[in-house]
Amino acid sequence: MPLLALGIPGSASTAVLIGALLLHGLVPGPELFIKHADIVYGLFASLLVANVFMLVLGIFGRHLWVKIISASKSILYPIIMALSFIGSYSVNNSLFDVGTCLGFGVLGWILKRYKYPTAPVVLGLILGFMVEANFRRTMLMGDASIFFTRPFSLVMLILAAASFGYPILKQKFAKKKSAK
Repeated sequence: MPLLALGIPGSASTAVLIGALLLHGLVPGPELFIKHADIVYGLFASLLVANVFMLVLGIFGRHLWVKIISASKSILYPIIMALSFIGSYSVNNSLFDVGTCLGFGVLGWILKRYKYPTAPVVLGLILGFMVEANFRRTMLMGDASIFFTRPFSLVMLILAAASFGYPILKQKFAKKKSAK
């Protein structure tokens, strides 16, 4: 609801949804309900149908799902990988898509191995385009000094720098403290 009503993504999945809406030229917010009410009501109806379908699928397939979950990882992983490659190839009949699928799979594995949270990565991928477009628009208005002369942008830059610097400083102080 915050996404459709205000245009604010509340989670990584709604950030993906805002990206999909923007790809189709729909800007989430109050005007979406006025200009494209049919799409909003269609979205509500599809969510209702999807929930009912998932309930029925869950009730009647629960024994099958338990068997699938209890299968060995050495059987599940190759099947999932093969289905991913087949699906990525079948979109455009291109090996480039399979390579892209493999590349993002490796990237996901690296992020998971080093315990990177997935939500900020997804948010960065989806919302990065909007940030870049607005950055370009701002740079057309003038030079980079606009970021330092406006109080709000200066505060946001300081907070961003602090959010990057805080974990580094915390780790340094923890090492010094443990050395004593």
